[in-house]
Amino acid sequence: MTRDELIRSLAQAEGLSLATSRQALELVLEAIGDQMERGGRVELRGFGVFYARDLGARVANLPGTTPTRQLPARRAPAFRAGKELQLALNTVRSPPQS
Repeated sequence: MTRDELIRSLAQAEGLSLATSRQALELVLEAIGDQMERGGRVELRGFGVFYARDLGARVANLPGTTPTRQLPARRAPAFRAGKELQLALNTVRSPPQS
């Protein structure tokens, strides 16, 4: 699902205009990003946790090249699924009957 498809889905489900749905999604994503930039985490119970992970410096061997390269320490976005989301993904659903 793309961002535009998510906006359309939200608009249809809640009877909102596309502009309102787009604005709501942008505000949510901005709030999550801002919190992660500050080193915080965003916990959506039942869905999961968004957070920034610190990755240490390391030496990388690039495929097809002989020399290694030093990669600096960095922060990377991460997501850990909540229990309810994991259960939903792993629940066996019966196929639709025709």
